[in-house]
Amino acid sequence: MLRSLTQLSQFDPLQLIFYEELARELKERKIKTEVPSIATKIIDKRNIIVKDLYTFLELEGRGTIHEVLLISDSPEFRVLIDLDNSIFDWSYKELLELSPYIDAITAVQTNGQYIFRLNSVSFISVFSLRISAKRVTFTKAYAKFDLCR
Repeated sequence: MLRSLTQLSQFDPLQLIFYEELARELKERKIKTEVPSIATKIIDKRNIIVKDLYTFLELEGRGTIHEVLLISDSPEFRVLIDLDNSIFDWSYKELLELSPYIDAITAVQTNGQYIFRLNSVSFISVFSLRISAKRVTFTKAYAKFDLCR
């Protein structure tokens, strides 16, 4: 007990009053901290025929694209991406050229299939991915992403 009193006497009385007032105010406010919930979603579509403009993903809010995979029967398509109001418009040929230099983009041609993969892209407010083509079949259109709510 003597040790406790000695420790208390080392504090400035104004500090003690300040801390008591702060504790009382915090109790009155009942401060709440909200942790955003994160929802992981998967879209897995097959045999999509794109004849003009097709919206594959349209997301609002904060989130992360873990992976987008498009597999088509023709290289005659364009990918239009809106990433937080920055617009990217690439042909499949341009994606093939960019692929070795941009980690988030993979484009390959194998066994008559044209594959585009986008991975590890975060966004703050908006992400959309549209496909433009005259007539192309996508045998697979897959996406895995997180959205904060």
